[in-house]
Amino acid sequence: MSSELGERLPYQIVVFATIAIMVAAVVVVLNLSVNQEIKVDGFKSDLLMKRLFYSSDCFAYEDERVYPGIINFSKFNDERIKECMETTNLVYAKLKNKEASNDILAYKDQLNFCKLKKNCYFEEKYVLVNDKEEIMNFGVIMIE
Repeated sequence: MSSELGERLPYQIVVFATIAIMVAAVVVVLNLSVNQEIKVDGFKSDLLMKRLFYSSDCFAYEDERVYPGIINFSKFNDERIKECMETTNLVYAKLKNKEASNDILAYKDQLNFCKLKKNCYFEEKYVLVNDKEEIMNFGVIMIE
């Protein structure tokens, strides 16, 4: 019986080492995937911008229903942005020659420096807002 145990011992060591390596590999892969940082700044800025021209609380034209993408020019002002956007991010919109922002001085200040900072995200989009082919310029600066 002891000779049988001596013959099986090297085999058991190899099996145990193989299982230990496989378990360690699974733990490492799971740890890497769980602890991976996911960047969502692009999605956040896109949602903020879309809220500006899709929501009747912001700039979207509304009579009996809301017309997404059609801007009510009488709503287009700084106060409306501050009311509809409860955010610490800097938001900017320009249509024709009229500008609106939750803090236009800070936005223009941060615009050039944001590209140099690591904790800053900037996105700008141009959107066709109605059938008159007018283009609105939207910008969002997110500072973490």
